[in-house]
Amino acid sequence: MRYDRQAMQEAIDIREAEFDEAAAIARVQVETWRAAYREIMSSRILEGLNEVRVAAFWAQVLSQDEGRSFILVATVGERVIAFASCGPRQNARAASEGEVYALYVVETMQKQGIGQRLVEASFARLAELGMTSARIWTLRDNRAARLFYERLGGLLAGEGSTDIGGESYVEVAYDWPDLRRRLKPKM
Repeated sequence: MRYDRQAMQEAIDIREAEFDEAAAIARVQVETWRAAYREIMSSRILEGLNEVRVAAFWAQVLSQDEGRSFILVATVGERVIAFASCGPRQNARAASEGEVYALYVVETMQKQGIGQRLVEASFARLAELGMTSARIWTLRDNRAARLFYERLGGLLAGEGSTDIGGESYVEVAYDWPDLRRRLKPKM
C-alpha cells in the first residue's frame, strides 16, 4: 500500500476545539508527553500522568470565555490527533504579543505536516486577534521540537526554567517577531 501524503492532509480538519473534546485533548497530551519526554523527564512524572485530571484542566480552559485565548484541534474523522493552545503571551510587554502555550501531535501522526499546519493556523488566528508576534516555549532537551520550530523560522529568543512535578527543567523560547510578514501569501 502506497502512502499518500496529499490524501492524508486533505483528510485532516483543523478547527476550534469544542468543550466536549477536553478528554480527547487530554489523551493527546498524555500520549505525546509519554512519547516525546521519555528520555527527558523522570518516569515518575510520566507514569503519574492522569488523563482524568488533565481532561479536567482542559475542560476548565475550554469553559473560559477569554476571547483572545483559544484551542485548535486537528482531527481525522471524529478523532482528535493534535492540538494547539494559544493566546496572549504570558508576561508580555505589549498586548500585541501572542503565544502558543502548548502544541502536541500524537506520535503516530508526526512528520506528516500536521504540526506545521497547526502552527500556521495558530499564527493566523493570533493575527486575527490583533497579535503581531508569537512565542513558543519548549524543553531545551526536546531536540525534535527545537528542530521543528527552527525549520518553521523560529528565532531562539531566551531560556528559562519550569517546574514539572516538583522537578526543574530548562526551557527555551522561539519567537516569530512579525506574524503579518509570515502570513503574507507566498508567490
